[in-house]
Amino acid sequence: MHRIIINYFVTTDQKCSAGLLSLPINKPMYHCSLQSSYPTVYFRIRFYLPIHCINERATQHIYYLQLRKNHVAYELFCDPNVYLQLAAFALQAELGDAPKYFNPESETSYFLPELYYPKKFIKSCDSVELAYYTYIHHSALQNTVTYLAEFHFIHLATKLNSDFNLHLYPLEKPTHKCRFSVWIGISPQGVTLYQVMKTNNSQIIGLFQLIVLNGMKLNEFITIITL
Repeated sequence: MHRIIINYFVTTDQKCSAGLLSLPINKPMYHCSLQSSYPTVYFRIRFYLPIHCINERATQHIYYLQLRKNHVAYELFCDPNVYLQLAAFALQAELGDAPKYFNPESETSYFLPELYYPKKFIKSCDSVELAYYTYIHHSALQNTVTYLAEFHFIHLATKLNSDFNLHLYPLEKPTHKCRFSVWIGISPQGVTLYQVMKTNNSQIIGLFQLIVLNGMKLNEFITIITL
């Protein structure tokens, strides 16, 4: 059985806003007999279902739109070829076939890069090369119908090496001495930690799969994850 949405809410006295995780240190858990000096994470749980569980066309399209938003907004670290291929699938789904002829050095691009790539990825690439390689990947999908282009986008975006089928939540820093921020991602594959570093005023999120999930249980309104 695959659950599409699961919500666990923290108790009211925790005062956590929607999507914000609290990381209390050396504090007993409310309504919980278990007390520990280890960090405890309180959060809402939502995750995406696997693609093979989607049967209706309308549902697949909504799923595609959400992943499109994630892959541009999250700015996750992944292979450049994944970003290029995702952009190609999205262009094919939304614009149809690529132009028969396109010279990125002399012509205005037929697409807006900021709609198909994260900002940090665009800044790291030469604009002409990015337009050219995007066009090459897009051209390879000629005659692919919208339904299939969206399906392939979803399939690629939910693989472990891309991992856009998750919700990211910031962990509250326990002290001001922390030199970096940590985000936690909840996906069908489990829990993943991301370390957030600031470089040149731009936010870079690096993927660090450091967790082995040993246990998970619900006590009152609190979800306890044992790492």
